[in-house]
Amino acid sequence: MKNNILAKITAVCFFLAACFSMSAQGIMVYTKDGKFVTYSYSDLDSIVTFDAAEEVPVVPFEKGAVGSLVDLGLSVDWANWNVGASSEDGLGHYFAWADTTWKHSCTFGNYMHFKDVNNDGMLQDGEMSVLGDIKETKLDVARVEWGGEWRMPTKAEIAELIDSCEWTWTSIGDVQGWRVARNGKNIFLPAAGYRDGAEVYEENEAGNYMASTLSADATMADIMRFTADTCVCDSNYRYYGFVVRPVATKPNITIAKEVDLGLPSGTIWAGWNVGASAPQEYGNHYAWGEVETKDDYMRETYKFYDAATDSYSTPVNGIIGDPEYDVATKEWGAEWQIPTDVQLQELIDNCEWRWYIFNDKNGYVVTGPNGNAIFLPASGLRAKGSKISFDGTCGYYSTGTLHSDYFTRALEAKETSVKITNSNYRLYGYTIRPIKAKTE
Repeated sequence: MKNNILAKITAVCFFLAACFSMSAQGIMVYTKDGKFVTYSYSDLDSIVTFDAAEEVPVVPFEKGAVGSLVDLGLSVDWANWNVGASSEDGLGHYFAWADTTWKHSCTFGNYMHFKDVNNDGMLQDGEMSVLGDIKETKLDVARVEWGGEWRMPTKAEIAELIDSCEWTWTSIGDVQGWRVARNGKNIFLPAAGYRDGAEVYEENEAGNYMASTLSADATMADIMRFTADTCVCDSNYRYYGFVVRPVATKPNITIAKEVDLGLPSGTIWAGWNVGASAPQEYGNHYAWGEVETKDDYMRETYKFYDAATDSYSTPVNGIIGDPEYDVATKEWGAEWQIPTDVQLQELIDNCEWRWYIFNDKNGYVVTGPNGNAIFLPASGLRAKGSKISFDGTCGYYSTGTLHSDYFTRALEAKETSVKITNSNYRLYGYTIRPIKAKTE
């Protein structure tokens, strides 16, 4: 009976990708004794395959969490833990090269890119499909599992990590591994071993981290291999299960006061905020229409609030470009001004927005159609008292456009969403990113 069930499950696994694109709402798995089990697609989490000679796996995989970027001052940023882990000492999941499915057993018999053309049960170069570099493709498990800019490292990037960093063998609790440090930052690489068949070998003794590239022998994948004594670029059978430590390509942030992003209107955006001198600095916070900082951003201290009538006033001609009300114009000169909501919406609609940690500050890298980029730090806002609220988690940037007597149209840039809102009190303190018209 076990073999019959396995045959049906194997058929479902190969058939499942096609099924999901059809209009059906679920699958039914039949066995030869006439019984069946029904699954709704919405209830499925993963499909696990196994060999007939093995015990049926009963422990499901935990998906783990998406890690964070660590800037080691290298050509790429490295993640702080492995795919499938949720902490830096977690081993994560084991994957065969170019296979993004989770398996409790890794053999050449269940390796999706092997076909035994010679029927000799032996791995040979010509019997392997998928060659070259799989980074940023649908076969890149880091990209598939974590999304965004995450991807598998290449052999060259692994070599850079080995050659350019300080390595210290250490442990976190009972987990042995290397602490890899550079640029004042560090990551921990646990000795996760590797999976061959259903067994994990060398756990807590050696690390085998998979690259996106193959060795000269196409049956072998490039890996980073280490023990307590050494760390080298190596290779091993690509059907083995290896752990993956993702990397992300560094964005090309333009470090300049004026940045042409190639927007349709030709608008030039500043490289940093009013009151700052570098992209990652927050600068100062200003209430709408005010050009000075203060300790409290409340009604009682707001220039345009009349306590006697409990009402707000607004300059007849607005604030944009008037140095009495526009702090960008006052501080940077007549060619600069606070952006309108239309100009900010153009920035949202025409640019690629990527949440990123730049020089230890969270924020968005905003890349224009021409490839130039600015960084908007998550600079928060100020209300009562000197404390900045939401800094590091949200960037609030004011425009010169009001929504109503009470609210300004402002950018709200969180890690999960970027939008212009109508519900930010105009009397609160927001950061200002100036703009100017493009000159020929």
